Amino acid sequence: MKHFTTSNSKSTVLALAFFFVMTLVSITAAHAQNDTLNPLFSTTGPNVLGESRIQWNSSLDFYHSSSTFNENDYSIANSYGATTGLRFGIGNRAELTFDVSGNYSFLETNLIDGHHTTTNGARASVGAKLLLSDGRRWLPQVAFFTHVGVNNEQYAFNRSVRVNRLQPQIGFMFRNQLGHRWAIDYSLGYAWSASSEPGIDFANQIEYSLFARWLAFDRLSFGVGVSNVNSARRMIGGFEVRYQPSDNIQLSLQSGSDLGLGDGVSDSQAHVLLGIHWTLR
Repeated sequence: MKHFTTSNSKSTVLALAFFFVMTLVSITAAHAQNDTLNPLFSTTGPNVLGESRIQWNSSLDFYHSSSTFNENDYSIANSYGATTGLRFGIGNRAELTFDVSGNYSFLETNLIDGHHTTTNGARASVGAKLLLSDGRRWLPQVAFFTHVGVNNEQYAFNRSVRVNRLQPQIGFMFRNQLGHRWAIDYSLGYAWSASSEPGIDFANQIEYSLFARWLAFDRLSFGVGVSNVNSARRMIGGFEVRYQPSDNIQLSLQSGSDLGLGDGVSDSQAHVLLGIHWTLR
């Protein structure tokens, strides 16, 4: 089993320092947030919950990938996951989060003996988000976020190997609000130890997204864009629908797919996520 290098240890300490500093700043921040936005916008993107508000978020997701190599070798993976957690509004410019998640994966391939294997994993994380700028005209809203999670993962090709590792994450979220109906959301982050496999380089741990969102009606919004925030760290085109049946509940559906073809190689993947977001108070 591979241990953290000195460089990884320093990065972990730095990320932890970021988290605790931003948590302290979050607790002391108390400027007013724009509450006139539709809830489908005011509770998403870089926006944070209002003071003393609590939101419970839960989701189910499915990830599928299929690859063939040289017409004979193949690999098919299906992964099922569930996440639940809470957002806590601190002042009016910051929030804290707590999440737990788990996943179960089935891999079928002729690259290993037995041709198939199952893996599972679990994760618990705490985080903070701080709204740095409300944005004005062409200047975007900006929020800083950080999470520190503990992952318990199983190697896909060796069920006897389990890894417990700390995964810090930092990043920024941006939004350009175009009137009351349109918004452009984008983000950039970095996650240490984003994969359980050894030898992951710097670029593969960068997370990014870009989405255009349209508020079609007061209770319904649509989004389309690209993101690599998935288990494979691969860019996938995505589509999103968010519906608010009541003042306290939002429902969301996200889906994305990708297809690649090359000389003797084909690769496809798909991702679907269903979520419910309940504002408790």
